[in-house]
Amino acid sequence: PVGRQSVPSESRKLMEAEKQLIQALVQNASMADAIQQLRDDEFWREVWSWPAVLRLLDSAGDVEKALSGLEDEQLAGEVRAAIMDAPGTLTVEHMFSSIMELYNAHLAKKEREIQEQIITCGPEGAPRELLAKRQEILLERNRIRKGIMPNP
Repeated sequence: PVGRQSVPSESRKLMEAEKQLIQALVQNASMADAIQQLRDDEFWREVWSWPAVLRLLDSAGDVEKALSGLEDEQLAGEVRAAIMDAPGTLTVEHMFSSIMELYNAHLAKKEREIQEQIITCGPEGAPRELLAKRQEILLERNRIRKGIMPNP
């Protein structure tokens, strides 16, 4: 029998938002300037493609330069596939909606973690700071939703 290879628990695929962000950066290097001020935000650490995105920012959209030396082969392959698969021209709006989606996913994950902590607090109830933190995240997610959704 063939020994089972260790497969990551979730199959590694780029989220649509990651693909769109990468495609936008490759199509138009000047878009990198628009997100430079966001590059230190904490939420990027959870984005699988972030090492590649960071390299694209630093290489002015030069894909080969960005991907050479990227240790995660699977990520490099996914990035190349996303670029080959690019739709029509992407705008700064596309790029920002991708970033907002990734940020929202980060907040949703934090919200789940806080919710789990609240549940484990049991009948004596959650500490006030935990409830305040959850409220803060809910407000932030609402703000983002309003920012993404066009006004009717």
